[in-house]
Amino acid sequence: MGNTYVNYTLLGPSQEAVVAALDGRSAIVSPAQNGFVVVFDEESEQTSDSITEFGSSLSGDLHCPVLAVFVYDDDVLYYRLFEHGELADEYDSAPDQFDEDADPD
Repeated sequence: MGNTYVNYTLLGPSQEAVVAALDGRSAIVSPAQNGFVVVFDEESEQTSDSITEFGSSLSGDLHCPVLAVFVYDDDVLYYRLFEHGELADEYDSAPDQFDEDADPD
């Protein structure tokens, strides 16, 4: 089994502003580097359903673009880009991966 992880890359806010916006969530927040801060959120690691809600919330609350990236088992890449809290773009390398009704072929 490969690695599975989620991270959020924010453009603009400081590390301190991001930590404040997390409102007590358990996460690792990188120092700002070249205007980018990366968040590794524990809850998102447990359930991929929270990725859209959390990414949208960070983008809206901090008034910045947020790129949420999800890698599943080193095989599936999924991202969502949020601007002003709204979904601006998305990609899923295996859209039927988690669809129980999908044809296995």
